[in-house]
Amino acid sequence: MKKIFLLIAIASLTTFGLSSCKKCITCTATNYTTGLVDDSTEYCGRTASNNLSESTYRLSWEDGNHSVSCN
Repeated sequence: MKKIFLLIAIASLTTFGLSSCKKCITCTATNYTTGLVDDSTEYCGRTASNNLSESTYRLSWEDGNHSVSCN
């Protein structure tokens, strides 16, 4: 019984520990007229931080002359 409890505890800690890992996204601004990439920036952090960075990037580059993609 103790072994089962220990295995469940380890699995739970591993699951919660991995869910808070940092992730990276890359945002790219492409010029509508030329089709060339004017800027590409990588952001690494937790989900909330990346969402804020993506929003800020979009506000900076979505000016009618650029399309922005983040993935």
